[in-house]
Amino acid sequence: MNEMKPDGGYDISGGMRAPENVLPKKAWVFVADPLKAGICLASWAFLMAVAVELAVMDRNWSALVFFIISLGFLYVLSIYGALVHVEAEGLRKSFFGLWKAKLRWEEIGEMGVAGTRIFHRGNPNRAGTIYIYFSDAPMTDEERFGMMLKWPPRNRIFLRFSHKRFAALQVWREDPAVKYNIGKLVL
Repeated sequence: MNEMKPDGGYDISGGMRAPENVLPKKAWVFVADPLKAGICLASWAFLMAVAVELAVMDRNWSALVFFIISLGFLYVLSIYGALVHVEAEGLRKSFFGLWKAKLRWEEIGEMGVAGTRIFHRGNPNRAGTIYIYFSDAPMTDEERFGMMLKWPPRNRIFLRFSHKRFAALQVWREDPAVKYNIGKLVL
């Protein structure tokens, strides 16, 4: 008989459970940076609403200005709101169904974890926003510094770091991740 777990669910595994820190080897889909994507989406929607309202009020030049500004937020949304598909073949990045990048697992030269705050005023624990990135070739420290200085990279697949995302990627890629400017973060 199935026993009730403390969280209210039922254990149907017959007592055989995988360790809780190991994720199943399945396909995952992640938003590159959900926080920044949400902020960009809200800003774009607000600016479009203002543009429409101005157009209704017959203030066409003002509406055009707000529309153009909203296109800037839509561009940033295409970067941070991209969907990253983690599959058996490799990684794919898309935005509204348009494929922007693809890397097979064999083509990945480096998977790394890096912080965006590279000028941390002598306190290395202030790493900024932590991202997981994928490169088609191994990188030097100078190349990583340049990439983080000009973040977000245009030609690389990246995700905002979380332990769940990192664990899902480690299931498919067994090579250790390169660490750059991550402070006291333990992988």
